[in-house]
Amino acid sequence: MLVETHNILLDVTDPRVLDTALTLVRNDVKANVLHIQLAGVDDWSNVTGIIKYLRSDGSCIIDDVAITSGYVDHVVPVAALNVAGEVRCEVALMRDGARATTNQIIFTVRADIDSDGVKADDRFPVLEKALEQIKEIDSVAILNAEKERGTAEQQRQANEVERQRQEEQREADHAEMLVWEPYDPETQYQTNNKVSLNGSSYACKVPCRGIMPPDDRCWVLIAARGDKGERGKDGKVGKTGEQGPQGLRGDSGITTPVDGFYTLYVNDDGDLIARYPASADAPPLSIRDGLLILTV
Repeated sequence: MLVETHNILLDVTDPRVLDTALTLVRNDVKANVLHIQLAGVDDWSNVTGIIKYLRSDGSCIIDDVAITSGYVDHVVPVAALNVAGEVRCEVALMRDGARATTNQIIFTVRADIDSDGVKADDRFPVLEKALEQIKEIDSVAILNAEKERGTAEQQRQANEVERQRQEEQREADHAEMLVWEPYDPETQYQTNNKVSLNGSSYACKVPCRGIMPPDDRCWVLIAARGDKGERGKDGKVGKTGEQGPQGLRGDSGITTPVDGFYTLYVNDDGDLIARYPASADAPPLSIRDGLLILTV
């Protein structure tokens, strides 16, 4: 016969009785395991549990249960299946010794195929007792195996948390190695950060702030600034550039006639104007073939 596991989702914040619609048959399988997922609780620290089976004849069986990451795995005692009919299974959660929640689930027990034949309690008490002991031993073995599985799962989860922590640390260390920037006295530098200052580069060896390279308390020189090289040869003279556009015409200057001098300028209409003092003779100027001629 096999072990049959029954998966049940139980919201501990819902006070209503949960009808699982399960039917268990005594002697139908080697053992029946209730795999109960408990919802509605975020913190499982210091939480323990008690499970009680109330049979249809009014008797009950009580057992402690282990809670692993919000799950309860409990082998249904054979005694809980001795009486056919409805069984109310009460799951009570305890935190620090005080009852926190209580919920009920319902399943049905059906008599096995031999229940209407020879009654073991009446005619074969020794054999019945021996069978009960064997089944109890099997139940303990199954429960121990489930506890070992729960312990292994907890260890696996702890290993995964540690692996993620190490991966995050590795990524953080790698990110620190990628930091390469001009030195800033206001920045808090971490180990392996790299900076440049005055042409040289440095790596931070201990966390520091405001300690300027090349102070060897915090910094290791990566590459020193090189010496100034000799001046190179002058390059070839480039080609003469194209003539630029003509600039805007400037404003006309202020002219003042002075004895013995003539002032020539072009007005806004393009006419050539000669200015001279009123007391002086007209300048000996003439235009011939488009040329301005001064006769002396």
